[in-house]
Amino acid sequence: MPNPTIAHYRDPQGVHHDIVARKAGDGAWQVLDISVRETKVIETLPGEGPDEAEAIARDYAAEHDAGSSNAAAEHA
Repeated sequence: MPNPTIAHYRDPQGVHHDIVARKAGDGAWQVLDISVRETKVIETLPGEGPDEAEAIARDYAAEHDAGSSNAAAEHA
């Protein structure tokens, strides 16, 4: 099952980033920042659930939003 995009933003160069939360193989939840340039693990949350991962994903996107009118957090 694909990991849904929790939020997105555009960086100062205009590159689109999807922020996703996924359950890793060891059971921990991860928050990822995915763009055409790279995929970064933002946070790994052992012992936490999807709600915590989604909250971190939204906060991360809001902090990194370059102010573009097209870069708004999406609510699941």
